[in-house]
Formats: sequence, structure tokens, C-alpha cells
Amino acid sequence: MKKYFSILLWFIFCGLSFAVPKYLGLVKAGDSTGSSWTNAQGYLNANAFKRPDNSALVGGDTVYFNGGSDSVVYGKTQISSLAPSSQVVITNGKDAGHNGRVIFAQSGTPTGSKSSFELLVCQNIKLYGMTFKTAITGVYAESILKITGCTNCIIDHDTIYNNVYGHGYNDGGNGFGIYMNGTGGHPSKKITITNNYIECFTNNDPAMLTNGERDPIEINNNYGGHTIMNNSIISHNAYTSSAHPDLIQVLNEGSDSNFVFTVANNFETMLNDTSAQGQCFYSTYTGHNRFLIYNNIMVNSAISSTGITILYIYGGNGNPHHSSWIYNNTIIVKGGFLSMYDTDTLMIKNNILINASNDASKLCFGLDSLTFSETPVLQVDYNHYWRWMGTNSHFISARYGGGTYYSAFTDWKASNGGGYDQHSDTGTVSFANIWGTNATDYKLTSLSNDIDKGTTIAITNPDIVGISRPQGRGYDRGAFEYVPINYYTLSVSGDGNGTVSPNTQSVLSGTTITMTATPYTNYRFVNWTE
Repeated sequence: MKKYFSILLWFIFCGLSFAVPKYLGLVKAGDSTGSSWTNAQGYLNANAFKRPDNSALVGGDTVYFNGGSDSVVYGKTQISSLAPSSQVVITNGKDAGHNGRVIFAQSGTPTGSKSSFELLVCQNIKLYGMTFKTAITGVYAESILKITGCTNCIIDHDTIYNNVYGHGYNDGGNGFGIYMNGTGGHPSKKITITNNYIECFTNNDPAMLTNGERDPIEINNNYGGHTIMNNSIISHNAYTSSAHPDLIQVLNEGSDSNFVFTVANNFETMLNDTSAQGQCFYSTYTGHNRFLIYNNIMVNSAISSTGITILYIYGGNGNPHHSSWIYNNTIIVKGGFLSMYDTDTLMIKNNILINASNDASKLCFGLDSLTFSETPVLQVDYNHYWRWMGTNSHFISARYGGGTYYSAFTDWKASNGGGYDQHSDTGTVSFANIWGTNATDYKLTSLSNDIDKGTTIAITNPDIVGISRPQGRGYDRGAFEYVPINYYTLSVSGDGNGTVSPNTQSVLSGTTITMTATPYTNYRFVNWTE
């Protein structure tokens, strides 16, 4: 029995695997094994993304880049065929003197993938807390951060500054922020982009082609199943009116696996855009997908003369999306804000949808090229629509087998036997600051008629900033749940033998009040009573 017990323990201890740190710097130091900062390995070393003993990285390992005391700028970096069975983290150093910003910035003439940083056919890699941009000027680049043929990778708490020119498809210089695609039988799938700040700066290139992109996030030729959550995604003015920078663009995406593609809790905005056209979410020519889009704030100030929509989900090539669930979004646009094509399940609930264009040709709401046979499940209700400026020629486009345009909200509600928007409203929406540049500008005020007017949808709880739903009698519409401010009147009285301060006060709920009791001469304070 003792012999058996000792053998069992031997197998247990041999099976243990301990996480190993790897330390990388701009140049090598010490013995260059990467076992410590003193022995940091140069990041361009062929063994940079292996353990210090040159064995393969395994799940739980962490690769630290030296950030110096303030920041360190690294050049073009590609990580290829790194595929541990569980997550490996690549991040900046955490020790004093090494915990500054790690910046990847391609310089010189773009080569290869024309990106500052690329994950190529990798899996289970997490990029955390780093900065990606470019040092290229006057030259076109494909993207800042590229993810090619990867699975289960995470981009988390990173900063992506897209300051490159976008010059269209023809020369591979689209100027994307994050570009996710497939390669050689390796489509990307189940990629998570979360808690990042992604900003696409003004493009001052007068030669920008008609199909110039510069999308903060571009996803193309993959299997889907991605998650884009809790990001700030910002795009500034494009140089020409022919450009169409989409904040999130999805092309040729999906598979028979029917993965869920989640877009949630993001603040997406196009700023100061008086000419360019584009969408906050654009999907076209894709295969089978299940889109789950909720708790987003989508603000598009672009003036589009062509009726650009802010949500555009299109299952071209005869491949309908299996479902599109669109819940609790706050959407403000100067074109049409919803345009749906070819989907077999469509749920649109608890959204605040504002058309801020004075162009009467802009739709408030488009459900184009749908038929009841194509869309057997269609639920549209508990929404709020507001035509902020001007009058519209028709409220909604709903082409059910030939095309019907409803010029009034009441006509739309009465269509299909009264099946749509029976609990929805129109009219003014009250925000803290409409057209503001921060997510909190789109919180509901106490005067909003969207408070408690939504229906219960568990996936949207909590709201975009983590507030539990509901705070009142029911769920609110839009990305934010309104938190009521409660005041109480404090009244204190004595027995006439002393004074109390304060004795009457309006008190905000949760406030701590210090009470002082001062007895008259020859009296003493005994106790408080309710």
C-alpha cells in the first residue's frame, strides 16, 4: 500500500505546471534569456515569445514588455503561430521603472502586413494595457493592430490611435484601427475586443480614394463569434465626402456554426463630421450569424445625402442572418438609424432612436426587403422614436413583399393587425447633453418619458455603466438606467431644555449627517429617540 501511495504522489507532482514570466526589452540585457529585467531579451529575438529556457509558452505564462519609467516605443512586431492550450498574457511591465507605457508604432516604409502589430495564426493570446499607433507620415498603411487567422484571442484595456492615411482597397492602405481577417484556411473566430479606447483621427489626405475606409474596427472573412464590449470608439472628420468610415464594419463574416456576435456597452461616435458618410455598425455580404447588439450609445454626426443607416445588417448572397437582437441602444443619427435586410429573426426593443436630420428624405426606421416568410419572428416594441428636426416624408420603410411606406407612426402601429410598437412612443427625448462627446452625456434626465417604459430583457442588466436594472417600476429605454435622486426632510425637536443642530434640513439619500445636541445650563444630554 505504501508503494502505491508514493507512486501516486509522483504522478501528481510531475503533472504540475507553474506559470513562468518572460521579460522583453527594446534591446537585450545580461544573459538575454528573458528570465528577469536584468537579463531581458530583445523583443526581436527569434525566441522572444518562448519561455526563458526556450521551451514553448504555456497557459498562465505572462510576457512583460519593458515600459521604462514613462514609456518605451517598439517598432513593427509580429507574433506568429503562438498557440498555447490556455491563455498567455502579453502586457507592460508591472515593476517600478518598467511599468511605463508600452507603445508599438511602425515607422519608415510599411512592409508585410503594413501594421504596427500583428497576431498571425495564434490562439489564446491576450494583449493587455498597451498602446498601438504608427510613426508613419505621408504613407498609407493597412492597419494599426492586425489579427489574422486567430482564435480565442483578447484585446483588453489597450489604446489604439489610428493616425494613418486611408487610401482604399487598391493599394492595401485602408488605414484601419483594428483589422481582423483570415488567411490560408485560418479564419479568425471568437475574438474579444473589450475595455479599449480606439480613436481614428482626422484624415487630411486630399488624394483619398472614393472607397477610403479608415474604420476603427474592420472585420472581414472570418467565422464570427466575436465580442466587442465596453469600448470607446471615436472617429473624426474624413477629408472627402466620398469616404465612408464605419466605426465597426463586418464583411463576409459567419459560418454554419451560427456563433453569436455580440456588440454591447460601447460608446461609439463620429465627431464633427459635416461631409463624410458612414455607420456605427455596418454588416454586409455575410454568412450565418446571430447578432446581439445591446446597451450601446451610437452617435453619428455625419451628414449623408444617401440615407446612410447607423445599423446595417444585411445577409447578402442569399445567406440570411439567423437572428438579430437589438436591445436598449441609444442611437442618434442624421440619416436613417435602422435598416434591416434578410434576417429570419429580428427583435428590436427598448431602444431610443433619434433622427436629427432636417432632410425629409431620411427614414426614421427602415425594414427593407423583408417578407413575413423571410422573417417569421419579427418583434418591434417598447422603443422611442424622435424626429428632432424637420418633417419626414415617411416614418418607416417596411417592404413586405413589394414595399409599403408608412408616413405616420400610427399607420405603422396599425400595420399587420397592430403587431408593432404598441408600447412605443414618439416625441422629445430628454438627455443630459445631446451631441455630447462623453457617454454620460446620454444619461436620461428626471423629465424623460423613457424611465420605466421598457420591457424586461435580462441580457441588458446591468446597463452600460453597470447600474442594475430596473431602478424603478420597470426597465428604462436606452443604454442608461436612470438612478432616481431621493431627498428626505430631516426634522429634529427637543424637550425644550436645549438646542439641536441642524434641526430641519433637506437631505440627499445616502448622505451622512452629524447631529449636535447642546443642553441648557444645569441640563445634560441623555439620548436620541425616534
